[in-house]
Amino acid sequence: MEDIEVIFMDSLQDVLDYFHGTYQQRCCIDTTQYQKEETEEDFSDIIGQKHLKRAIEIAVTGRHHLLIIGSPGSGKTMAARRIPTILPPLSKEEKMEVQAIYDATGIQRYLEDNTRPFRQPHPMIPKAAFLGGGKTPTAGEITLAHHGILFLDEFMEFKTECIEALRQPLEDGTIDITRNGIYHQFPADFQLIATMNPCPCGYGLEDGICRCTYHEKKRYLKKLSGPILDRFDMVLCISKKDHNLQKAKQKEMVETSSQIKKRIKTTIQREKNLLKNDSCNAISQLSHIQLNKIIHLSKECKEILDIAYQSGKITRRGMDKILKVALTIMLMENESEIKPIHLMEAMTFRNTDFIREVLEYGR
Repeated sequence: MEDIEVIFMDSLQDVLDYFHGTYQQRCCIDTTQYQKEETEEDFSDIIGQKHLKRAIEIAVTGRHHLLIIGSPGSGKTMAARRIPTILPPLSKEEKMEVQAIYDATGIQRYLEDNTRPFRQPHPMIPKAAFLGGGKTPTAGEITLAHHGILFLDEFMEFKTECIEALRQPLEDGTIDITRNGIYHQFPADFQLIATMNPCPCGYGLEDGICRCTYHEKKRYLKKLSGPILDRFDMVLCISKKDHNLQKAKQKEMVETSSQIKKRIKTTIQREKNLLKNDSCNAISQLSHIQLNKIIHLSKECKEILDIAYQSGKITRRGMDKILKVALTIMLMENESEIKPIHLMEAMTFRNTDFIREVLEYGR
């Protein structure tokens, strides 16, 4: 604790002796300093998949919830597991909140640790462990991911009750639990990153390889409801052929995690300046009214949105999500207003064909 002298006591008698001036410290205090664990994983390990890496940088910068759909071996999990290497550090207030949660749950975490939580629960996790609860309610995985990342690999393998229960925390940043007639509210302000296969066999995005029947795919995608899909600002489909460019791209200059992290920290400072008059910490948290106050679209940008809407490429609800992503891209490019190129790039990170397919199968 900063600016506070901490004196460890073994018993109440030690407290009395201290105030009487006769206390002598008898126990040896462990003075081991916290050392941050270094990871060998780095974004420079990923060859190719520029679109995926760009999407992850945008998602982390604006705290946008991201769903990655791809074939086995396309690199989606590999990229997602490297997100901790580019996350900005916790602020002092955020660090104290996270520390309090971990102390209350009984999980060791050093107070000097300012890295954001990155939780990756197993798909077979019980609902109580995922959301929190039990006879004496304790924090679940979504609360342990507070101010950090909740990474759900193989999203469709999680229980339907766990997936559907994400609606409230993704909307409100809290999870409400009632046990024995007592109401509990746990913090759950996390960023959701999820990966999934496009179909049961996993090769629905590859030409002529998918072995799934119509009904198998319908049963598989029906688990992904419209309200849950709507919580994702970014829905990205990647194919294996994009990852197989490794040999052709061996001479390509790849960025390290430290380079990306430095760029993200610079953009987040611009984001804070933009949102200083709003009660939110990230662009993804902006309401429809707040978003309209901040952005001023040119005639050309409005025409692009109108054409996309009239052609059925986007919905009115999806329009706000595209504008939020475009706003993040604008800040990353250090521009003062959203340009058509920002808007068109944002649209590439929301695969409306996949969304429409899911909603049609869900009927």
